[in-house]
Amino acid sequence: MLKDVDIRVGSLGVIRFSKGLYAYVGSGKGPGGIIARVLRHKSKSKRLWWHIDYLTTNPYVRIVKVFTTNCSESLVAEVLSKHFSYIPKFGSSDDLKAPSHLFRIPNVDSLEVLKHYGCVIEELKV
Repeated sequence: MLKDVDIRVGSLGVIRFSKGLYAYVGSGKGPGGIIARVLRHKSKSKRLWWHIDYLTTNPYVRIVKVFTTNCSESLVAEVLSKHFSYIPKFGSSDDLKAPSHLFRIPNVDSLEVLKHYGCVIEELKV
């Protein structure tokens, strides 16, 4: 997030996002797999469907890096929720274990915490 912004996020309503770095946890399932999903998220012009769409269409939001992992989406979100602040219910309506799928992190290296849970993290160049 390049600056503090208030964004309406579907049924979650208006949410204040502070300037900073966020990590979003999602799956790459569906037609075209993870590459298609990431390219969709990077597009500023799209139908608003998922919570993340409301964020990624905002002009003050940039996708900086994309990572893949061998761990499940649910495990990654659950682990990150124990270590970082998060936006409640963001992207997690179908995940009963994690309170969110969007986390405010101090830096990209802070995702290394996932390695303590057996998760292998690799950057995906898209």
